[in-house]
Parts: sequence; C-alpha cells; structure tokens
Amino acid sequence: MSVVVGLAAAGITVVAGAPLTAAIGTLALYAGVGYYASRHPDVIWGGRRETGPDWVAGGFAGGFSFGLLALVAVDAAPWILVLAVGFAGFGFVSGVAWTRADAGEEST
Repeated sequence: MSVVVGLAAAGITVVAGAPLTAAIGTLALYAGVGYYASRHPDVIWGGRRETGPDWVAGGFAGGFSFGLLALVAVDAAPWILVLAVGFAGFGFVSGVAWTRADAGEEST
C-alpha cells in the first residue's frame, strides 16, 4: 500500500512538471509516510488519547493546513506543493516514531 501511495504521488509530480529527481524523492517520502501511517493510523485519525484533546492528530492537521496555505499564498508550482506535503508528512510521522521509540512504546 505504501508503495502505491508513493508511486501515485510521484506520478502527480511528473504530471505537474517536476524534474525526475523530485519525482523520485516524492516516491520515497510518500512511501515512508504511507508505511508509518498504515502501522499507526492513530497518528492521523486520533484514538490513542486517554483524556483531553488529541494533540498529535491536531498538530498534524494544523501543520499541514498552515503549510499548504502558505505555499498557495506564494503561488508555488503545483509539484512543489506535492513535495512539500511529503516533507511535512515524513517529518511529522518520523518525529512521532522517534518520540514513541524513546518512550518505549510498542508498535502494534
């Protein structure tokens, strides 16, 4: 599944006029995000919270919204938007993974 997501994102960047190196990077970024998100869907959708708001899912949605709004406001090329979402997603899910590893949480 994560490879399919990566290939789809790479295809979108190529159609949007990206250079081949950006498409390869996009494939790797989205495959990584897809892999981690499929192993830990609560990062995207919430559900791990015991009490109070789900700050992880909220941070994910808020960060993506702010970043995309900023990129659209400067009229960036469409392929840059796709690559930027990949960077943001990869940074977020890898940060959560490292935090969970440091806290000693088991992966499910």
